[in-house]
Amino acid sequence: MNFLDNIPERVRQRKIKPRPSVVLTIRIDNPRFKEVNIDTSKSTPTIDGVFAIDVTNTGLFATRSTRITNAEINMVKGDSTLTVGEITKPQRIDSIPGGETKTIKINFDRQDTFVRSVVDDICSKQEIKADVTFTISEILLAATYQDTKKLSVESKDCKTISINISGQSEVNVDQEYEWGVVTRGGDSIGDITWDMGDGTTLTGESVQHTYSTTGQNEITVQTSRGYEASKTISITVVPVGIVGPTDLVVGEEYTWSATGTDIADGTGLTWNTGDGSTYDNMEISHAYSDSGSYNLQLVSDQGSSDEVQVDVRYPDVSIENISAPNTVQTNQDSTFSVTGNNLSAADEIRWDMGDGTILNGTQVEHRYATSGEYTVIVSARIDEETVNDASRDISVETFAI
Repeated sequence: MNFLDNIPERVRQRKIKPRPSVVLTIRIDNPRFKEVNIDTSKSTPTIDGVFAIDVTNTGLFATRSTRITNAEINMVKGDSTLTVGEITKPQRIDSIPGGETKTIKINFDRQDTFVRSVVDDICSKQEIKADVTFTISEILLAATYQDTKKLSVESKDCKTISINISGQSEVNVDQEYEWGVVTRGGDSIGDITWDMGDGTTLTGESVQHTYSTTGQNEITVQTSRGYEASKTISITVVPVGIVGPTDLVVGEEYTWSATGTDIADGTGLTWNTGDGSTYDNMEISHAYSDSGSYNLQLVSDQGSSDEVQVDVRYPDVSIENISAPNTVQTNQDSTFSVTGNNLSAADEIRWDMGDGTILNGTQVEHRYATSGEYTVIVSARIDEETVNDASRDISVETFAI
């Protein structure tokens, strides 16, 4: 998606302001974010990536003494702005032949506490609003582009942490249950402290606890890195109840057991896992083969029943970095590799090399036949579905002997 896709050509041209008013042989066009990485999982958030703009030589002869004399990219939230990329010292652009276009890139990298106020809004709205200013000169002439644009952001670009408490909300009195912290989309959340709502405090990623009186309690979790979550627990005396996990991973086996006043001898029980499997034991073990939400049911021969919803998800797999040269040459083998979180849980690491070639593996070799700009896309796939992907732009130059 480009910044100017929806802008009429006549409007685009008004953004180019030559000074003095003579014919300029370069045109500034298509400013865009080619790559954005946002990480609010750390105590000091970061944002980095690549901004690009196309410079076209509209004349017949190659450009001379062409320079970027000023460039600035500001991300905007309300009345706040955050400068993420800028050029303050003139930078020379290599000669551009007549009628050809070169892409100018600015790498940006910003890390400070002010980043959070801007990028949290970006990640929640899945959109960046940016002020863009570029000035390019050629000998005594200059052209300036200045505009505010909006660009969509994919969820994979935002490494924001969210946490919640897994485990049952309705429990039986005098029965031990387990609760855990489920983390989405980030790194370590730090040390975890639990307040079970009845005066008990515990620590760790998961805890076991027994409530001795009926009523309602609020479980709260706080982490040393400032993340919080809560869950309301209803404690009752039940004829039939289910004890076991509710947040599951595809393909992993989990265990549930029965509790309650109607199951003293452990007979006459029927379990229905919601995916077609049934059991008749006091305790069962089961693995779900597909992701989704399932109703796990338990019925006694006395007519009492209980039901809990279990959420089954794919393993957390994320592609963190693509290792590749920025520039390669035609007909020369180049090595590309990828690193990330839990990549071994993926059925396939799929590479789309941008020239029609598809490869597989965490490390591949490839050679391009023709020069140009290519976008390499790496996808982590489970059950033929993409669970995470990332991209990298590669410039291919003609190999010269």
